[in-house]
Amino acid sequence: MKLWKLMNIVWILLFIVGIIFLAVRRVDGAGVIQTPVTRVIAIGVLVILFLLIAGVQALWGRWLKKNRNGSV
Repeated sequence: MKLWKLMNIVWILLFIVGIIFLAVRRVDGAGVIQTPVTRVIAIGVLVILFLLIAGVQALWGRWLKKNRNGSV
């Protein structure tokens, strides 16, 4: 359960750093100048990825709680 909590903290920190990075960069990796619309799209993609990871973490946490008294 400690590893699960640590991983949640790591994911949240990575998400925050990613949002800050996407919000302040002027040019992306392909050399395209970032406009407000492209920033919103990039942040939206990051949010979708975060929601996918959060879902997996929630399932993992539920499994850990269920098997807390087991041999796992």
